[in-house]
Amino acid sequence: DVLLTGGGIIPEEDMKALNDQGVGRLFAPGTPTTEIAGYIRDWVKENRNF
Repeated sequence: DVLLTGGGIIPEEDMKALNDQGVGRLFAPGTPTTEIAGYIRDWVKENRNF
């Protein structure tokens, strides 16, 4: 598996379509960097042997 995530100004219907296609969490503008990094760190812990 590969983590694919993104962020920015994304219309709600596009966010749903991206999620339906397997994109991970999408972050809105202003999301704290610590929250994004925490999501990535947790995903790696769950999906890799780190």
